[in-house]
This record gives sequence, C-alpha cells and structure tokens, in this order.
Amino acid sequence: MPPTTGDISDRLTKGWNIDLGGGYEINRRFEIEGNFAFNRLGVADQVLRTLDVPDGRARVMSLTAGPKVHFPIASKITAT
Repeated sequence: MPPTTGDISDRLTKGWNIDLGGGYEINRRFEIEGNFAFNRLGVADQVLRTLDVPDGRARVMSLTAGPKVHFPIASKITAT
C-alpha cells in the first residue's frame, strides 16, 4: 500500500481499501450501475498523543448509483 500524501499525510498512515461495483443492463441502451467503496487508514501516533487517545483509525465509506446510457455510433461501436 502506498503512503498517504498531501496535507493529510502527517495525520494518517497506511491502510487498505475495497471497492465493489456492478450493474444491471435493462436493455441494450440503458443500464443501472452501483459502486461501494470502503477505505481504512491508521491515525498517526502524534495525532493520537495530541488527542490523548490510545488508538484510532480513519474510515471512509461511499455508495453511489446511477444510470448509464449507451449511444450507438456505428454498427458495433457505442459510447456511454
């Protein structure tokens, strides 16, 4: 797992994530897609000491859903 970067890198440490997605094709031109993501990161020791807590971790979850429309461009080519 790569290290955290940017402004948050001094407060969070390495972690892990999972991303799941899928869709249901209603017909050739229209489908519904969904995506679930879960991210977990550790909290840096310096932050834990500042807050006077023994342990901690950061979690971010997201759930998205939306339509996907296919536009035929040529006989075997479509755009979404």
